[in-house]
Amino acid sequence: MTDPISKNINDVTKEYEKTFAICSLVTNFQQYEDMLASFEKNGFMNGQCEFMHIDNSADNQYDAYTGLHKMIHACDSKYVILCHQDIKLLDHDFAHLVALLDELETVDPKWAVAGNAGGFGFDRIRTCISDPYGFTGPQPDLPIKIDSLDENFIILKASAQVSPSQDLKGFHFYGLDLCMQAKSRGYNAYVIGFLLHHYGSGTRDKIFYECLHAVEDKHRKLLKPRWATTTTTQIRLTSSWTGLRVSRVIRLGYYVWKHIRYVLKTAGKRISGS
Repeated sequence: MTDPISKNINDVTKEYEKTFAICSLVTNFQQYEDMLASFEKNGFMNGQCEFMHIDNSADNQYDAYTGLHKMIHACDSKYVILCHQDIKLLDHDFAHLVALLDELETVDPKWAVAGNAGGFGFDRIRTCISDPYGFTGPQPDLPIKIDSLDENFIILKASAQVSPSQDLKGFHFYGLDLCMQAKSRGYNAYVIGFLLHHYGSGTRDKIFYECLHAVEDKHRKLLKPRWATTTTTQIRLTSSWTGLRVSRVIRLGYYVWKHIRYVLKTAGKRISGS
């Protein structure tokens, strides 16, 4: 019988074939070709990039959550860029983006998601973007940690293995979802100073609000206070510090009660056996 081959993970280093994978859902190939031309002009056609797309021009074969998930897992690049077809790179090029991500890695090795526009707290936004609403160049407080990212341009660190939820659907809020996925795994999300132009202005229609409510419902269920039992203990999942302290007292009391019951049961067996 041949012994199984086991690799010592300390001796294994992941070598990525490319630096960037640029992934897009395409409904308009003229816009997509213009986007590719701007990437080529800014040094991304240098053998260090792979480009992937899903053809949604006839109908939506995939939504953002399923389509981007599929492309992310087909990539072999150090970073995965998820971007809209209607963006155009300006003066910031391949070398500039690599430098920004190297800087971010130094600032916070636990980053997993980055982009050019996002928000945090209640109604606090940071952007580095040109779009129909105006122009905001790189600001001195960038990179800045945020809670959500605009979907026009998102960068994933492949080694963090963050991917969109598969219990959501549509074309909205996957930037927030990716940031939430990262945070749940101990990573962080940032806005960085990579400037480009986004031609889209976004729409708030019936579908937008359906997606909004779906995201809120998902996290309402996830954040619902509850007990989770493992094979060794009981864990209280709650955002309330008071509720957590009360739960710890309850758990301690449960342990004490189990111990007393065990002692009494053992003592009873000894008495009956004697």
